[in-house]
Amino acid sequence: VFFFFLMIRRPPRSTLDRSSAASDVYKRQLQKKKSEIEKFLKERETLGKEETMLDKERAIIEREKEVLVKEKNAAERERKIVEMERDVLERENSILKKKNSAIEKEKNVLENQSKMLEEKVVALESEKKNILAEYEENCTELKDKLALKEDVVMRVENALKDANDCLLYTSPSPRDLSTSRMPSSACKKKKKKKKKKQKKKK
Repeated sequence: VFFFFLMIRRPPRSTLDRSSAASDVYKRQLQKKKSEIEKFLKERETLGKEETMLDKERAIIEREKEVLVKEKNAAERERKIVEMERDVLERENSILKKKNSAIEKEKNVLENQSKMLEEKVVALESEKKNILAEYEENCTELKDKLALKEDVVMRVENALKDANDCLLYTSPSPRDLSTSRMPSSACKKKKKKKKKKQKKKK
């Protein structure tokens, strides 16, 4: 303001009356400078307001920057947590793969064992069939032998019966004191009848 006042032209000293032309010029200069000063003050106020607004905006930007820094730190922490979880998942996946490989190996072993057991079962069934066949053959042989023995026993019994029917008891001999037996005529007749029957069957 002081600078502007120094630049104002003063009227000449010879004209002291206020209504002179020089005083009019002086008044106009004062009004002009006053308007310029008011304009300058208004601009300064606007600039001050703008500076305050800029300061506020700068503070807001700083706060937003701090918030962004905090969010960045939080994002870094989350990223680290995610990486740790990913490492844990990878380890678990590797463990699961190992378990799956072990299970596959056990499965193959069990399949081989089941195949071996099936082969053993087949072999045992074949042995069982062979044993049963041999047993049946032995049973048939034993049945045949028993039938032959029964036939022989029946023949012997029949022969003994025939012999008992055909023999007669006599008095003991004087030499060995044993009973002497002589075939009767009835026995001879029975033998002839049996021979005839056997011839007819043949």
